[in-house]
Amino acid sequence: MSIGQSLGRSAPGAASALIGGLQFLFGAVASPLVGLFGEDSATPTAVIILIALALAGVRLVLLARPWMSHGEVTDEPVRSE
Repeated sequence: MSIGQSLGRSAPGAASALIGGLQFLFGAVASPLVGLFGEDSATPTAVIILIALALAGVRLVLLARPWMSHGEVTDEPVRSE
């Protein structure tokens, strides 16, 4: 969330709306998936949560690249050369 907000600092309201809308979209996609796998146990819910957690980890590694300090907000002006 923080990285998304920092990237959209020129339009913080739009960035916040986009992040919130995507959360609702992913929830709307995940809910029917849980129902498709059955209603008798909590296993489908646990599986969907684990898949979402794994995807979030992959996105963090690929997009944020914390070991390279990508996504960090600095006060230095950006130079265009």
